[in-house]
Amino acid sequence: MSAPPRIAPSASASASGRPLDGQEVELQEIATGHLRTARSVTVLSPAARSVLTLVVPGTGAPAITCSDGLVTVRTPGGPVSFPLRLDR
Repeated sequence: MSAPPRIAPSASASASGRPLDGQEVELQEIATGHLRTARSVTVLSPAARSVLTLVVPGTGAPAITCSDGLVTVRTPGGPVSFPLRLDR
């Protein structure tokens, strides 16, 4: 398996793409279906009031923007957007 993915920083973190304090990137066994498992890269985050971790396959440095309540991730396959609510 290739190297673990870079982790996009939060708005308060540096733009290094490295895990935030307390986050870990590990290879773990995950369930892929009934009685089926596979090894996969996982991101473990410590308990927090709110955490948003974006894993973008195919790029080590995805461009991520937040504007007017919308998160846009520029991926190799084109941009993907979704609404972001910070009040939860």
